[in-house]
Amino acid sequence: MKATRETFTRDGIGTLLDCTDWAILTAENPAGVQATKEYNAHAMLSLDRVLVALGLPSVRLTGTYNGIWENSVAVWDITEKQAKGLGGLFSQETVLTHTSSKDIVGFSTVHLSDEQEWKNYSRLPDGTYFRLE
Repeated sequence: MKATRETFTRDGIGTLLDCTDWAILTAENPAGVQATKEYNAHAMLSLDRVLVALGLPSVRLTGTYNGIWENSVAVWDITEKQAKGLGGLFSQETVLTHTSSKDIVGFSTVHLSDEQEWKNYSRLPDGTYFRLE
């Protein structure tokens, strides 16, 4: 199944693990270290430009990684190789794909919430919080 923009909504996020062509990544806080607001803004603008140049559709998310708040993007029509390459380009510790993240191999569950409950989570544009396990 292919991911679409609708996958990254409250009604669609439950189908995410059935899709094989998505990634969630950021250009902020390289190597998991809190960067300045200015650095992060510039880095995300650079990531946006790369995604446009590659013709990859995306939507902005927010969330936390190890307790550090950051902006991120959900991308679809992306290969795992492209996703990991972008993560490397922006010195990221973790890139979420359908097969893995840094600490988890093979996600099995999407958890939803109307409020922030977890240390590591993402927030959809419609305000829905989610995390993958």
